[in-house]
Amino acid sequence: GAIYRRYGSKDELVTAAVAGLVREEIVVPDTGSTRADLLLLMREAVELYRGSLAAQLMPNLIAAIAQRPELARAVRDGFLAGRRAALGEVLRRGVERGDLRPDLDLELALDVLGGPLFYRLLVTGGPIDEQLAEGVADLILRGFSPDEFRGTKSTKARREH
Repeated sequence: GAIYRRYGSKDELVTAAVAGLVREEIVVPDTGSTRADLLLLMREAVELYRGSLAAQLMPNLIAAIAQRPELARAVRDGFLAGRRAALGEVLRRGVERGDLRPDLDLELALDVLGGPLFYRLLVTGGPIDEQLAEGVADLILRGFSPDEFRGTKSTKARREH
């Protein structure tokens, strides 16, 4: 009875339980270095999903999300939104610093940051480790660097010409 007074549905209960496992207070780092800030957040994610209870629950949660739109919305608006917001702030500062291109596709960059971790967790079973955190951070910095460092125009700029 007490559970149903606090949560309006099973989806809300599941979301709160997973959020309790996954959510720590996400502190947005500001070391003065875009790479260092990205690495700090990626290392936190690696630590969270390397062998924890949250990592073990994630495949079942993803399956449930695919079947239940209300749960998907609750998960996206709950703990995923906080991590994406923190990473988004770091990426926006990277643009301001000139480390990342001014026309950065923020949603794509956020997906690239999380994609490899979840792909390994859910599909390949590959290592979720420091090398992954560094590789993804470096991929972001190289792949979304300003044109003068890459020697090529962005896809958006090429389309406009």
